[in-house]
Amino acid sequence: MLDVFVTDAFQRKSLAAIRALGRGGLSVGAGEVTRCAPGLYSRYVRRAEVYPKPCVDWLAARSLQWKVLLPMEEETLLEVLDRREEFRCALPFESAEKIRQVRDKAWVAAQPEAPRRVTHAPCVVKPRVGSGSRGRVYCQTDQELERSLGADVVIQERVGGEARCVALLYDMSGECVAAFVHRRLHEYPLSGGPSSWRESVRD
Repeated sequence: MLDVFVTDAFQRKSLAAIRALGRGGLSVGAGEVTRCAPGLYSRYVRRAEVYPKPCVDWLAARSLQWKVLLPMEEETLLEVLDRREEFRCALPFESAEKIRQVRDKAWVAAQPEAPRRVTHAPCVVKPRVGSGSRGRVYCQTDQELERSLGADVVIQERVGGEARCVALLYDMSGECVAAFVHRRLHEYPLSGGPSSWRESVRD
């Protein structure tokens, strides 16, 4: 039996997880829909698997082979959590309902700490659900804003300055057990998106 099985091995974050788990002495398996996934070839992977898409049936049928399953992409995670009762291994995640709540940018934007919502430019228009820069539009004029409006978008003020990102790890009782901050040195696209070069900082 493997200690952990990591899905979505094509992603860089999956490879980072595989390396960290392997260096920590755990036995790791990894899977992806293509054999061309970098994570499948890590020296820390004891068992590499190519699974079908969608993969949730395949994962559920084999879940007795692992102690813990780590779905790394949100879509994979939600598909697994929607069928949690079919899995015979640990899934160290909150409910699908809570994850859907926090990935909803309209819910996040309603929190007091979020940049304030506005009705005029300059602003940023974001899809309610999504990651990276997909669907994000920066509007300098109200005309640009009007062209960018849709049913499922959130409009917020655009905050200038250096971009800093925070990653937090919480245990199952809701306690923060680790925190990491980095500043973005380069983003793609340059107008604002996922960081392609970053530096850890204390903040």
